[in-house]
Amino acid sequence: MQSTPFCGFCSLGKMITAKPGKTPIQVLHEYGMKTKNIPVYECERSDVQIHVPTFTFRVTVGDITCTGEGTSKKLAKHRAAEAAINILKANASIWNWLFIMAGDFLNIP
Repeated sequence: MQSTPFCGFCSLGKMITAKPGKTPIQVLHEYGMKTKNIPVYECERSDVQIHVPTFTFRVTVGDITCTGEGTSKKLAKHRAAEAAINILKANASIWNWLFIMAGDFLNIP
């Protein structure tokens, strides 16, 4: 079995994976605490005049900004956090792959 070179992004990928009993907001907050990029949430829109209320939240963590929509503020905020987590996981996977390829190319054990 081949070992992979150390990759800080790999550990970030593990940090943002789904954790039983934790909401996406909690997972994103823990990620933000460890990376010193605390998520900032803003309510972009709230349409409560219509029969079914609609809320839109925006979350910014580091240089990533995502939105989420829902019939409650809580749901919209959760969806925004989920979207950010999905992007962070994808970025971590890409960096992990690049470090593995670089390790193979440079013969790093």
